[in-house]
Amino acid sequence: MHQDPDSIKELIEKSEAYIKSSIELIRLKAIDQIAEIASSLVSKIVVILFIAMFFFTFNIGVSLWLGAILGKNYLGFLIISGVYIFFGILFYIFREGWIKTPLSNSIITQALK
Repeated sequence: MHQDPDSIKELIEKSEAYIKSSIELIRLKAIDQIAEIASSLVSKIVVILFIAMFFFTFNIGVSLWLGAILGKNYLGFLIISGVYIFFGILFYIFREGWIKTPLSNSIITQALK
């Protein structure tokens, strides 16, 4: 069986073009996924910063209010600090189920879209 050298050359050229196109497609999909994850992360960080600023100023107000009720401003700040340490310990104990696992699942879900 004799094959035409031009047809083999054409087949090789088409194969090269297909491989280059496949690599480019994979690269573009990876860039899309990275952009999606990054934009999602940045938007969540911005929202968290605004919420943190709200809670920071709110806690100062509550501390001052409690201090006024108790007669000493530092007592209000001590009570709010105690609440923070309580929640900090609670989050530390349950960090796997509340933070690490859901965050890992979210990142994996975003990456596999």
